[in-house]
Amino acid sequence: MVDAFLLPPGVLLLAALLAFVVRRRRPLLARALAWSAVSVAYLLSTPLVSGALLGALEGRPPDALPKAGEAQAIVVLGGDVGGRTPGEARPEVGPLTLERVRHAARIARETGLPLLVTGGTTRPDTPPVGRLMSEALARDFGLPTRWIDDRARTTWENAERAADLLRADGVTRVLLVTHAFHMPRALAAFARTGLLATPAPFAFHDEPLRWPDALLPGSGAFRASCLALHEWIGRAFYALRTALD
Repeated sequence: MVDAFLLPPGVLLLAALLAFVVRRRRPLLARALAWSAVSVAYLLSTPLVSGALLGALEGRPPDALPKAGEAQAIVVLGGDVGGRTPGEARPEVGPLTLERVRHAARIARETGLPLLVTGGTTRPDTPPVGRLMSEALARDFGLPTRWIDDRARTTWENAERAADLLRADGVTRVLLVTHAFHMPRALAAFARTGLLATPAPFAFHDEPLRWPDALLPGSGAFRASCLALHEWIGRAFYALRTALD
């Protein structure tokens, strides 16, 4: 709830609203707030800025899929929930979650490692993401899920609950599947659980910029910037939380 007003577009709308409220008493401040909101909205909507924000999170893409090595399982982090397909009573996994499931399925076939999915409810009217992920793995990829966590609501809880489930079966080393932009925060959460997590990221935003297209605003770039800012704020919060523990 709070992060909706810490991140775009919420924080930009708040700035615009504040500018409107103080426009008569503080006209200079109002103009500064309005122009700042417009300028930041434009910058975040450009591939130049979204690519820089994501690139700083993701690092360099690996040359190949990770090998099983000493890993004993694959952990797949849930994300979003999608809409309902006609004829189906339950919603589907969302686009981000489906990408993670598909990447995990590919690694599972290559390594033969068992799968753990983790994700709780994102809205009161939807099933837990973990359950939907397990159903997608079985229905769409023909793969069973050995462990299901359907209660975790954050990446922090994903790590804690996955560790509890795996340690009960003697698993201490895993391959961790999530988007490249989300991987740094996920690894930080898993590091404190005692699990040894080897990253298996995907979907790197490493396409070369094309000028002047890199300065043209678009909804895709704005969404990517918002995802990146969410991760940066999350990483700062996790670092503070770890320091205080």
